[in-house]
Amino acid sequence: MSTPSEVLLWTLEDLKSEDFEKFKWYLKDRPVPDGLSRISVSDLEFANRSKTVDLIMKTYGLDCIQVTLDILGKMDKNQTAMDLSEFPFKPKVLTLGTSRRPVPEVLRVRDGS
Repeated sequence: MSTPSEVLLWTLEDLKSEDFEKFKWYLKDRPVPDGLSRISVSDLEFANRSKTVDLIMKTYGLDCIQVTLDILGKMDKNQTAMDLSEFPFKPKVLTLGTSRRPVPEVLRVRDGS
């Protein structure tokens, strides 16, 4: 099964250069979760597709697919958005300790049992 990062990379690789630049333009003004900073213009200015995926993952985490779908919709890239929406990523969320903060299952440390 492919990871969200791989699917995002494939999606961005399907965009023409002009569309990729427009995608980054929308991304720089995208709202971010509380306590996080927006992706800076300087980080995006020379970012290639794989670096852009890294920035999306770092900033939006489990919302990475939805953020990308929203931007593709604004760009009228409906077929690309439909292709991405078929990706079966449904994160399993766990709570650890008393923090009650959701933690993706992929980040859970396995104890070998």
